[in-house]
Parts: sequence; structure tokens; C-alpha cells
Amino acid sequence: METLKITIDDEQTKELVVRLLHQIKGVTINEKKPAPTRDTVAALKELSGIWAGRDVTLAELRKKAWRREPRI
Repeated sequence: METLKITIDDEQTKELVVRLLHQIKGVTINEKKPAPTRDTVAALKELSGIWAGRDVTLAELRKKAWRREPRI
């Protein structure tokens, strides 16, 4: 079994090549589907308030995250 990677510049040519390859026995086409995009603003808003009501400083968070003393 061999794997080939083909780069095609335009959609029309891609469709032609895919149709042609579908007609050949023994050829399997694995098209990569684009990953779903995530709303970054909504993702950031999900994190708002996660430290509310906690007695923790930025220096303590950095120390725990990086396991070293923060530069001051």
C-alpha cells in the first residue's frame, strides 16, 4: 500500500481529480475535513470568574504554574 499526498491549487481541479480517482479500483480517498472553528470570545468568557472568591495572588498562580519563583 502506498500513500500519496497531492496539493491542488483550486477547487475545480480538486473535484476533477477526486471524480477520476473514485473511478479507479483500489484507490481510497481520505479527505481531511476542516476542524470546526471555535468562538474564541465565547471560550474566554467561559473562563471569566473562575478565580472569584479565592484568596490567591498572581504571583502564587505563576509560582504553581511554572514551579519557580516569579521575577520581580
